[in-house]
Amino acid sequence: MNVRLTVPVLLLLVSPTTQEPSIRLVPRAIDPHFAERQRLCLEQSTITGFPLANDGRRAVQDFLGPALVEMQVHQTGDSLVAFAMVESHLRALLQARPKSFTRFPNWAESTPFRSWGVLGTVHYTRDRTGRVETVGTHLCVTDSTGVTWWMRLERADVWGDGS
Repeated sequence: MNVRLTVPVLLLLVSPTTQEPSIRLVPRAIDPHFAERQRLCLEQSTITGFPLANDGRRAVQDFLGPALVEMQVHQTGDSLVAFAMVESHLRALLQARPKSFTRFPNWAESTPFRSWGVLGTVHYTRDRTGRVETVGTHLCVTDSTGVTWWMRLERADVWGDGS
């Protein structure tokens, strides 16, 4: 047995890697009042609690874990005219490293969907699904265990290269 070949192969098998999920457009109206909405994840927004500090500076995608395999986009705001814009924006949000994750919207500003909103579904391994909703830099997403998380990904709310 070639030991030099075996060690790297074993490292690949046990090393945690987060593969980028696919992002697909699957148009369907999941909210007939999409254009009038002003808040993310309305049904879950009454949950309270304390923020979960992201001291490890994990990206959103790493926080959601390797079970995340796909994001389906169903509805988008008027300003998101090309799907490439939506995909690029969602990938940027997945790579952002928030300073904290919360179980409630931790911002006061409204999040109007009409122009920059995105509604979709996240798919995890083992046939688990959840929601993803975003307006600009505000994100609400369900993890693989069914827990809903809110993140504001403004410059002051994310770990930067120097922070």
